[in-house]
Amino acid sequence: MRTPVKKYLPIAAGILLAGLPLAAFSLWLDGNIEQKVRFETQLNADRTMTMINGRLTRVAAALNDLAARGITTCSPEHIEALRKTAFVTSAIKELSIIGTDGKQSCNDTGLQLAPPQMVGSAYQTKLPNIMLDVLHLPDVNQNMVRLRRRLTEGGSVAGLVAADMFVPIAANVAAGNSNVRVTGPDGAAIANVNGKVIAEARPDDLFSTMAESEGFGLRVSVSNTRSQMASKNSEVRTVGFVSSTIFGIFILGFMAFLMRKSQRGDPSTEFAVALSRGEFVPFYQPIIDIVTGKLIGAEVLVRWRKPDGKIVMPGSFIHVMEQNGLIRDLTHHLMRQSCIDIGPSYACRPHLRVSFNLTAEQFEDEATVGEIRSIFAKSPLKFSQIVLELTERQEPKSFSKTRQVIASLQVLGCKVGLDDVGTGHSGLSSILKLGVDIIKIDKMFVDSMDDDRNSATIIGTLVDLARKLGMDIVAEGVERFEQVTELRRRGIRMAQGFVFAPALPAQAFLQLVDAITPQQEAAAVQPSQLQAGILRAMSA
Repeated sequence: MRTPVKKYLPIAAGILLAGLPLAAFSLWLDGNIEQKVRFETQLNADRTMTMINGRLTRVAAALNDLAARGITTCSPEHIEALRKTAFVTSAIKELSIIGTDGKQSCNDTGLQLAPPQMVGSAYQTKLPNIMLDVLHLPDVNQNMVRLRRRLTEGGSVAGLVAADMFVPIAANVAAGNSNVRVTGPDGAAIANVNGKVIAEARPDDLFSTMAESEGFGLRVSVSNTRSQMASKNSEVRTVGFVSSTIFGIFILGFMAFLMRKSQRGDPSTEFAVALSRGEFVPFYQPIIDIVTGKLIGAEVLVRWRKPDGKIVMPGSFIHVMEQNGLIRDLTHHLMRQSCIDIGPSYACRPHLRVSFNLTAEQFEDEATVGEIRSIFAKSPLKFSQIVLELTERQEPKSFSKTRQVIASLQVLGCKVGLDDVGTGHSGLSSILKLGVDIIKIDKMFVDSMDDDRNSATIIGTLVDLARKLGMDIVAEGVERFEQVTELRRRGIRMAQGFVFAPALPAQAFLQLVDAITPQQEAAAVQPSQLQAGILRAMSA
């Protein structure tokens, strides 16, 4: 029997039509990748230069202060002044007095090293009386930058800055296989961080950009590869091709589209089955009072523990569960499991809190209040121990409904927090309109508060606002004790992050609770050993 050719004409036409959106998407994605390469490369260069300018400016200010105080000799009193200034100025590696002959007379460390070799010629900065040198120190085989503040009586007071002080951000860039190079005014090398992919890249695959310091004459050059950026966008490309393929299948016919969709499968079904089996478990990230070292409570973060023991992070499933209406059931499951996990321990410690994340839709639904009441009414956890967090990354559709639900939850005794403050749609207006009890500063501001003036200003504004409105404020993503010290200086009492502990399974968190907050009444007076250790580390 002869095969009817006309039967396959629509299929052939559909394949051709499907190829058009695929080709258009590929062209769009290539242009998008090129744009992202340029943007991220320039952003890395600008961030690194901002950090360098900030640290050199602080060093120059320290030198000007020493000159103004008349610290110009090698007397014991002046040496002690150099040491104190070096101690409080983190970027300074060494402070020294330079004689009129250009040789070092003394330094704050007392170490006698081989004379440095001048790599880059002396450069007059935009700051009055401040010179910049690029030196090589033979004893440590390292290039350094030296700022010299000329003195009216001759000679100068100088501060050495190690090259590695210029590349914390660059080191993170290099982890992504980029290249970052910091050079002096005349091209002398100061720091260079090489990524493996860059070293092996083809010349036509490289893209480079530069940022220059107007005040100190330094340059930062950052290089990326287009292929590396393309690999980072592989998921976008995959989604685009799948979407285009679905479009082509739709052209072939509605039945073919339904068959294709069924073949691809629905990941939400797998998540629903896993939820029914109790495979999603709460992990608890401790929140610490960074002034006293006491445990404030914990934020509940979900993990998917598969039957084979593999732990899957929430980024792999939360978004799909939100889109498929499973997020509410997941939230209720985490709440009920938390009552079982930590309820008995919290019942003996009424001051401890536990935080749960809710979506913007849940905060707009009055049924949420009844659900919270039903879950916790007969549990060991009191309503006063419950904190419900709304992320600012999700914009409420109705501020009035959200405010009503928040007020009802507060009537129950729950606290309401606004998460990721400063990163979302509404900014300070959300805090004022919604009437929340707690605001949480996003990790991006904590990471950059030392070197980014805007981040420091935002944090200061939030602290002032929280104080005036009687709200608590929590810093997220704290990873270094230097950040703890700076947060305390800015008036922030509570923080969470890897510097204290990651998100912990229930058993490990309960061990931490017992160690920091024992049930004995004596614990209210005498800090536990672990609590005292936290205080000592934060004060170091």
